Amino acid sequence: MEIQNQRWIINSNLNDLFTEVNNEILPSAVVLAKKIDLKPLKKTLSTPS
Repeated sequence: MEIQNQRWIINSNLNDLFTEVNNEILPSAVVLAKKIDLKPLKKTLSTPS
């Protein structure tokens, strides 16, 4: 019973962590990636070499 309970607590904590990562960290990372990577890339693509 005790082991089952600890396992449930761990799973619950992992779920919270993944939810936080998906809701907060990933969108921020995507926004950052767009801001950082795309502007220089677009300039490079639009300027004829």
